[in-house]
Amino acid sequence: MRRYTETEIRRAVAEVVAAGMEKFLYQEPFSSESSRQSARRKSYTTSDRKKST
Repeated sequence: MRRYTETEIRRAVAEVVAAGMEKFLYQEPFSSESSRQSARRKSYTTSDRKKST
């Protein structure tokens, strides 16, 4: 994983603010782990249905 310097972070924040997307900075991060778990559950139920027919 790449480490970012304080200067890079400040520059990125300034770009986001300049673009008018300040609210984006305060959103909760999206967790792809829950999506993966959901996808696994769907695939299990789909395969279970195929076995029963």
